[in-house]
Amino acid sequence: MTFYSLNMKTKKQYFGTIYSGQKATLFTVSTKNITLKATNYGATITSLILKDSSNKETDIVLGFETLDSYSKNWGSFGAIIGRYSNKISNAKFTLNGTEYKLSENIQGSCLHGGVPRWENLIWNGKIIRQRNKIGLRFEKTFSDGFQGFPGNLKVTIEYLISNDNKLTFSYKAISDKETPISITNHSYFNLNGGGNVKENELQLFCEKIIQTDKDNIPTGKLIDVKNSEYDFLQPKKIGTHTDKLEYGYDTCYVTAAYNPETAIPTKDTPLVKVAQLTDSQANKKMTVFSNAEGMQLYTSGYVKFTLGKNGAIYTPFCGICFETQNFPDSPNRPEFPSTILKPNQEYNSITEFHFEF
Repeated sequence: MTFYSLNMKTKKQYFGTIYSGQKATLFTVSTKNITLKATNYGATITSLILKDSSNKETDIVLGFETLDSYSKNWGSFGAIIGRYSNKISNAKFTLNGTEYKLSENIQGSCLHGGVPRWENLIWNGKIIRQRNKIGLRFEKTFSDGFQGFPGNLKVTIEYLISNDNKLTFSYKAISDKETPISITNHSYFNLNGGGNVKENELQLFCEKIIQTDKDNIPTGKLIDVKNSEYDFLQPKKIGTHTDKLEYGYDTCYVTAAYNPETAIPTKDTPLVKVAQLTDSQANKKMTVFSNAEGMQLYTSGYVKFTLGKNGAIYTPFCGICFETQNFPDSPNRPEFPSTILKPNQEYNSITEFHFEF
């Protein structure tokens, strides 16, 4: 079924059935220049199409054509990540004297909340409209003990596109117990719609990164990026220093939203400029704003010969993720701002993508 409102268009269609017998829906919403597609399977963004002044359309988000492909691929393409994005060392943490054990799914640690992953579940989804915006809302409540975390957690995810060529991610959550939290979206962006992103120009408005060990676990220190391979304070090509990095970038940058007192963003936490990506060949620019304290820059270094949509083969540097989030392993790092959500406190994380094309 298709609905129209001014220059905005919406559509819902069957996307497939998962192992539990639940049916997945694919939603499409459009403004004059942007079309967003997402499924309630994992609140996953499957497509983001930009239409330029000559009516040329470019899908700038990597992904797959079928539900089956999303369910079988491990790279979290376009998916929502929680309850805690990134790594928690040794797959455990202690809160108020109680040790909570999580699933070990990477080198003895817990990555992206462990299992079951949020991205492998069916969410309640619907189309929403706001002034000059249209988008999607996905909701789900996770029970106390799900993935090993404390507290019943009600989560609301919104993806909105607007007539002024913006995409907004909104992550809200409320718990009835204290719990660590860090929600993000794992979309892989490629402003040219395909090919290698090494020639893209990147600027990051971040002066520090999280120092990590050989397993990419934080040491607890924040280190300056200036004059290092992690220095994007001035625009430069992504591939400038990748010869020094075996798997490219998989690094948490400290944004200007950093607050040593708390890492829990609220509705009053201001957005800061985080990143700007430019593809001169495609004549497109994307600027990222967020109220999150961290941003994991990931250049798809662990993606190996994955068959994507439209016959594309995804390999390292096929796309770039801007995973706005709290610092990794904060539940085990008293040096980091607290990521503990208090009972009935609202977690309210916002990330905006501004497009020029």
